[in-house]
Amino acid sequence: MYRFALTPKWIVAHLVVLSMVVSMIGLGFWQLRRLDERRDRNALVEARTADAPVSLAAGLSNGDDIRFVQVEMAGSYTGESLFVDNRSINGAPGSWLATPFTSEGTTVLVIRGFLGRSAVLNATPESVAPASGELVITGSLQPGDRSGRFAQGRDGIAGISHPNVAAIADRFEIPMADAFVLLSAPAESEASPVPLPSLDEGSHLSYAVQWFLFSTIAAVGYGLILRRSAGNHMRSAPTTPEASE
Repeated sequence: MYRFALTPKWIVAHLVVLSMVVSMIGLGFWQLRRLDERRDRNALVEARTADAPVSLAAGLSNGDDIRFVQVEMAGSYTGESLFVDNRSINGAPGSWLATPFTSEGTTVLVIRGFLGRSAVLNATPESVAPASGELVITGSLQPGDRSGRFAQGRDGIAGISHPNVAAIADRFEIPMADAFVLLSAPAESEASPVPLPSLDEGSHLSYAVQWFLFSTIAAVGYGLILRRSAGNHMRSAPTTPEASE
Protein backbone atom coordinates (compact mmCIF):
# COMPACT_ATOMS: atom_id res chain seq x y z
CA MET A 1 0.00 0.00 0.00
CA TYR A 2 2.79 2.42 0.89
CA ARG A 3 5.41 0.93 -1.42
CA PHE A 4 5.36 4.15 -3.46
CA ALA A 5 6.79 5.98 -0.43
CA LEU A 6 10.10 4.17 -0.90
CA THR A 7 10.80 5.81 -4.26
CA PRO A 8 13.65 8.37 -4.38
CA LYS A 9 11.45 11.47 -4.63
CA TRP A 10 9.39 10.40 -1.62
CA ILE A 11 12.50 9.55 0.40
CA VAL A 12 13.74 13.10 -0.24
CA ALA A 13 10.36 14.43 0.89
CA HIS A 14 10.53 12.31 4.07
CA LEU A 15 13.96 13.72 4.91
CA VAL A 16 12.88 17.32 4.26
CA VAL A 17 9.80 17.03 6.47
CA LEU A 18 11.74 15.17 9.17
CA SER A 19 14.41 17.88 9.24
CA MET A 20 11.71 20.57 9.48
CA VAL A 21 9.96 18.82 12.37
CA VAL A 22 13.21 18.21 14.26
CA SER A 23 14.28 21.83 13.71
CA MET A 24 10.97 23.22 14.96
CA ILE A 25 11.03 20.98 18.03
CA GLY A 26 14.60 22.15 18.69
CA LEU A 27 13.51 25.79 18.40
CA GLY A 28 10.69 25.12 20.85
CA PHE A 29 13.07 23.69 23.45
CA TRP A 30 15.49 26.59 22.78
CA GLN A 31 12.72 29.04 23.65
CA LEU A 32 12.03 27.10 26.85
CA ARG A 33 15.72 27.35 27.76
CA ARG A 34 15.57 31.09 27.08
CA LEU A 35 12.55 31.28 29.39
CA ASP A 36 14.48 29.53 32.17
CA GLU A 37 17.40 31.93 31.67
CA ARG A 38 15.02 34.90 31.80
CA ARG A 39 13.45 33.64 35.05
CA ASP A 40 16.89 33.08 36.59
CA ARG A 41 17.98 36.60 35.59
CA ASN A 42 14.78 38.12 36.98
CA ALA A 43 15.30 36.32 40.28
CA LEU A 44 18.90 37.59 40.38
CA VAL A 45 17.80 41.19 39.71
CA GLU A 46 15.15 41.05 42.43
CA ALA A 47 17.52 39.55 44.98
CA ARG A 48 20.46 41.86 44.37
CA THR A 49 18.50 45.08 44.04
CA ALA A 50 16.96 44.30 47.42
CA ASP A 51 20.41 44.06 49.03
CA ALA A 52 22.07 47.05 50.65
CA PRO A 53 24.79 48.62 48.48
CA VAL A 54 28.39 47.65 49.16
CA SER A 55 31.67 49.35 48.35
CA LEU A 56 33.10 49.12 44.83
CA ALA A 57 35.92 46.86 46.01
CA ALA A 58 33.45 44.51 47.73
CA GLY A 59 31.21 44.46 44.66
CA LEU A 60 34.08 43.64 42.31
CA SER A 61 35.17 40.79 44.61
CA ASN A 62 31.80 39.10 44.27
CA GLY A 63 33.26 36.31 42.16
CA ASP A 64 32.64 35.64 38.50
CA ASP A 65 29.12 37.07 38.51
CA ILE A 66 28.92 40.73 39.52
CA ARG A 67 25.70 41.44 37.63
CA PHE A 68 23.32 43.82 39.41
CA VAL A 69 25.38 44.02 42.61
CA GLN A 70 24.48 47.38 44.18
CA VAL A 71 27.47 49.56 44.99
CA GLU A 72 27.95 52.90 46.73
CA MET A 73 31.10 54.79 45.77
CA ALA A 74 32.75 57.85 47.27
CA GLY A 75 35.12 59.55 44.87
CA SER A 76 35.20 61.75 41.80
CA TYR A 77 34.84 61.58 38.04
CA THR A 78 38.16 61.33 36.22
CA GLY A 79 38.86 61.41 32.52
CA GLU A 80 36.77 62.26 29.49
CA SER A 81 33.12 61.49 28.92
CA LEU A 82 32.04 59.42 25.94
CA PHE A 83 28.90 58.02 24.32
CA VAL A 84 27.93 54.36 24.11
CA ASP A 85 25.92 54.54 20.92
CA ASN A 86 22.94 52.66 19.49
CA ARG A 87 20.95 52.51 22.74
CA SER A 88 17.22 53.05 23.20
CA ILE A 89 14.66 53.55 25.97
CA ASN A 90 10.96 52.90 25.27
CA GLY A 91 11.74 52.86 21.55
CA ALA A 92 13.49 56.25 21.57
CA PRO A 93 16.99 56.09 20.03
CA GLY A 94 19.99 57.68 21.67
CA SER A 95 23.20 56.94 23.54
CA TRP A 96 24.46 56.22 27.02
CA LEU A 97 26.60 58.93 28.58
CA ALA A 98 29.63 57.38 30.30
CA THR A 99 32.52 58.78 32.37
CA PRO A 100 35.26 57.06 34.41
CA PHE A 101 34.87 57.40 38.18
CA THR A 102 37.62 56.76 40.74
CA SER A 103 36.77 55.48 44.20
CA GLU A 104 39.33 54.29 46.78
CA GLY A 105 42.03 53.96 44.13
CA THR A 106 39.89 51.95 41.65
CA THR A 107 38.52 53.47 38.47
CA VAL A 108 35.32 52.15 36.94
CA LEU A 109 33.23 53.31 34.00
CA VAL A 110 29.96 54.88 35.14
CA ILE A 111 26.96 55.01 32.81
CA ARG A 112 25.56 58.34 33.96
CA GLY A 113 22.33 58.08 31.96
CA PHE A 114 20.64 58.06 28.58
CA LEU A 115 20.48 60.96 26.13
CA GLY A 116 18.13 61.07 23.16
CA ARG A 117 19.48 61.41 19.65
CA SER A 118 18.89 65.16 19.37
CA ALA A 119 20.67 65.80 22.67
CA VAL A 120 23.58 63.64 21.54
CA LEU A 121 23.90 65.49 18.23
CA ASN A 122 23.93 68.85 20.02
CA ALA A 123 26.22 67.78 22.85
CA THR A 124 29.54 69.45 23.62
CA PRO A 125 32.24 68.37 26.07
CA GLU A 126 31.07 71.14 28.38
CA SER A 127 27.38 70.19 28.24
CA VAL A 128 28.06 66.56 29.18
CA ALA A 129 30.74 67.26 31.77
CA PRO A 130 30.04 65.51 35.10
CA ALA A 131 29.81 67.17 38.48
CA SER A 132 33.21 68.00 39.92
CA GLY A 133 34.64 67.36 43.36
CA GLU A 134 34.01 64.58 45.82
CA LEU A 135 30.74 62.74 45.26
CA VAL A 136 28.89 59.74 46.66
CA ILE A 137 27.02 57.83 43.98
CA THR A 138 25.17 54.52 43.86
CA GLY A 139 24.55 52.16 41.00
CA SER A 140 24.34 48.62 39.69
CA LEU A 141 27.46 46.72 38.61
CA GLN A 142 27.67 45.03 35.23
CA PRO A 143 30.58 43.10 33.64
CA GLY A 144 32.47 44.88 30.89
CA ASP A 145 31.59 44.07 27.30
CA ARG A 146 34.09 42.24 25.11
CA SER A 147 32.92 43.81 21.85
CA GLY A 148 32.61 47.37 20.71
CA ARG A 149 34.62 49.64 18.45
CA PHE A 150 35.14 53.37 18.50
CA ALA A 151 33.38 55.42 15.85
CA GLN A 152 34.27 58.84 14.57
CA GLY A 153 33.92 61.31 17.42
CA ARG A 154 31.55 64.27 17.44
CA ASP A 155 32.70 67.66 18.72
CA GLY A 156 35.49 66.13 20.74
CA ILE A 157 33.30 63.44 22.34
CA ALA A 158 34.25 59.84 21.57
CA GLY A 159 31.63 57.25 20.68
CA ILE A 160 31.77 53.46 20.98
CA SER A 161 29.25 50.82 19.94
CA HIS A 162 29.34 48.79 23.19
CA PRO A 163 30.71 49.37 26.71
CA ASN A 164 34.01 47.64 25.93
CA VAL A 165 35.84 48.75 29.06
CA ALA A 166 39.21 47.35 27.99
CA ALA A 167 39.09 49.33 24.74
CA ILE A 168 37.97 52.48 26.58
CA ALA A 169 40.75 52.13 29.14
CA ASP A 170 43.28 51.70 26.35
CA ARG A 171 41.90 54.67 24.42
CA PHE A 172 42.01 57.05 27.40
CA GLU A 173 45.12 55.44 28.94
CA ILE A 174 43.36 54.98 32.28
CA PRO A 175 43.53 51.60 34.07
CA MET A 176 39.94 50.59 34.83
CA ALA A 177 38.15 47.64 36.37
CA ASP A 178 36.60 45.33 33.78
CA ALA A 179 33.09 46.44 34.74
CA PHE A 180 30.74 49.36 34.51
CA VAL A 181 28.13 50.86 36.82
CA LEU A 182 24.62 51.90 35.84
CA LEU A 183 24.09 55.07 37.86
CA SER A 184 20.94 55.05 39.97
CA ALA A 185 18.47 57.94 39.92
CA PRO A 186 18.68 60.82 39.99
CA ALA A 187 20.82 61.08 36.88
CA GLU A 188 22.93 64.13 36.20
CA SER A 189 22.27 66.91 33.68
CA GLU A 190 19.69 66.08 30.99
CA ALA A 191 20.37 62.35 31.05
CA SER A 192 17.65 59.90 32.04
CA PRO A 193 18.58 56.96 34.30
CA VAL A 194 19.24 53.75 32.40
CA PRO A 195 16.66 51.30 33.78
CA LEU A 196 17.45 47.79 34.88
CA PRO A 197 16.00 44.99 32.72
CA SER A 198 12.26 44.47 32.82
CA LEU A 199 11.22 41.58 35.07
CA ASP A 200 8.60 40.19 32.69
CA GLU A 201 9.14 36.77 31.13
CA GLY A 202 8.92 37.96 27.54
CA SER A 203 7.34 35.92 24.76
CA HIS A 204 9.49 32.81 25.09
CA LEU A 205 6.69 30.54 26.32
CA SER A 206 4.27 31.56 23.57
CA TYR A 207 7.02 31.15 20.95
CA ALA A 208 7.80 27.66 22.29
CA VAL A 209 4.13 26.67 22.05
CA GLN A 210 4.00 27.99 18.49
CA TRP A 211 7.06 25.97 17.41
CA PHE A 212 5.68 22.79 18.98
CA LEU A 213 2.33 23.46 17.29
CA PHE A 214 4.01 24.02 13.92
CA SER A 215 5.94 20.74 14.28
CA THR A 216 2.74 18.88 15.11
CA ILE A 217 0.93 20.40 12.12
CA ALA A 218 3.81 19.46 9.83
CA ALA A 219 3.96 15.86 11.07
CA VAL A 220 0.19 15.27 11.02
CA GLY A 221 -0.23 17.09 7.72
CA TYR A 222 2.49 15.04 6.06
CA GLY A 223 0.93 11.85 7.40
CA LEU A 224 -2.40 12.86 5.78
CA ILE A 225 -0.61 13.57 2.51
CA LEU A 226 0.95 10.10 2.59
CA ARG A 227 -2.43 8.52 3.33
CA ARG A 228 -4.15 10.38 0.50
CA SER A 229 -1.34 9.50 -1.92
CA ALA A 230 -1.62 5.84 -0.91
CA GLY A 231 -5.36 5.94 -1.65
CA ASN A 232 -4.73 7.54 -5.04
CA HIS A 233 -2.17 4.85 -5.90
CA MET A 234 -4.62 2.10 -4.95
CA ARG A 235 -7.42 3.59 -7.05
CA SER A 236 -5.18 4.06 -10.09
CA ALA A 237 -3.57 0.61 -9.87
CA PRO A 238 -4.79 -1.78 -12.62
CA THR A 239 -7.06 -4.56 -11.34
CA THR A 240 -6.08 -8.17 -12.04
CA PRO A 241 -8.91 -10.05 -13.83
CA GLU A 242 -10.03 -13.24 -12.14
CA ALA A 243 -9.11 -16.45 -13.95
CA SER A 244 -12.09 -18.06 -15.78
CA GLU A 245 -13.12 -21.58 -14.72
